[in-house]
This record gives sequence, structure tokens and C-alpha cells, in this order.
Amino acid sequence: MHNLKETTIKSYNKTASEYQKVVSSFELLPEINEFILKVNKGGEILDLGCGPGHHALFFFK
Repeated sequence: MHNLKETTIKSYNKTASEYQKVVSSFELLPEINEFILKVNKGGEILDLGCGPGHHALFFFK
């Protein structure tokens, strides 16, 4: 099991800078504004598999 953990960490470390480039240039989906208008004020949203959290942050605000 320890080997799997080390392999995972090495993989994440290898791709971290590329992932940072992708998420730093992330744009909200255009459908977000249309979707948010359909949510009742004070309503709840389940953002399952939210990735880097850009949409979740938008929904929170």
C-alpha cells in the first residue's frame, strides 16, 4: 500500500504545475448564470465532483 501512496504523490507532484496553469485560466461556464436564476433564494446546490472549486465558489458567493 505504501508504494501506491508514493506513486500517487509523485504523479501529483509531476503534474502540479500544469494543473495550476489550467485552473488559473479557468472560466465559468456560460450556462452558470442561467442555472443560478433557477435556484430559489437561499436554496441549496450540490456541486458534485467540483474539481478545483471555481463553480462552488461562485455558487457560494
